[in-house]
Amino acid sequence: MYNASLAIYYVLVIVKGWADHDIVKIEPFLHANAIAWGLGTGLASLALTLFNPVGWDCWLSAAPLGCQESWNSPDGTTTCERGDNGSIYQWAFYYAPLWFVIFFVACLLYWVYHNVSAHETHMQASYQGLLSQIPSTATSNHKKIARQAAAYVGSFFFTWLFPTIFQLVIVTMGNPPWILLFLTALFVPIQGVFILVIFIRPAYLKYRRAHPEEFFIAAWFRMMRQEIAK
Repeated sequence: MYNASLAIYYVLVIVKGWADHDIVKIEPFLHANAIAWGLGTGLASLALTLFNPVGWDCWLSAAPLGCQESWNSPDGTTTCERGDNGSIYQWAFYYAPLWFVIFFVACLLYWVYHNVSAHETHMQASYQGLLSQIPSTATSNHKKIARQAAAYVGSFFFTWLFPTIFQLVIVTMGNPPWILLFLTALFVPIQGVFILVIFIRPAYLKYRRAHPEEFFIAAWFRMMRQEIAK
């Protein structure tokens, strides 16, 4: 939900031209939405005894793993000791909202890209005779935004692609291959690393243009030190 809030912020600032004092008015609602969703689904999951071991971590699941859930039983009975119909709640509480947010964020960031691109096209048409005096970097922001948005949505997509496939296989087949478990356990914890790299990428590229002779790892840490010191 905070990813969606961040995309909303970009639209309001870049597309709608909101100032900081305008953003402050709706910021509490964005925080409240994210917190309420997490707290609400967490309390509901606690009441429904959905927090159970799922192999590599503790999450929403029926227990023991592989038990017969009542929604998938011919006579409506269950062999689960806890969290009956946990696979349904996984989708209702997490994966369905997750992919809605991914699609929502992609649409909003495309809106930002389209707005900037349209603005640059209008500027080029209005000041065609002056284009030679305008730096090329001033008329190519839409390309930078497109790359940044694609990287952000792409990291969001690939982080949760394997966990989603993993859950689909569990629901349909019941025994996912180990490679899906490995990719799920690998990508979920490092989502924050992807986001950090993407958001610090413009500053890194700027630093690299000023210091092309530096080794890229050394350049990354020096740039980070500069950003922290600001």
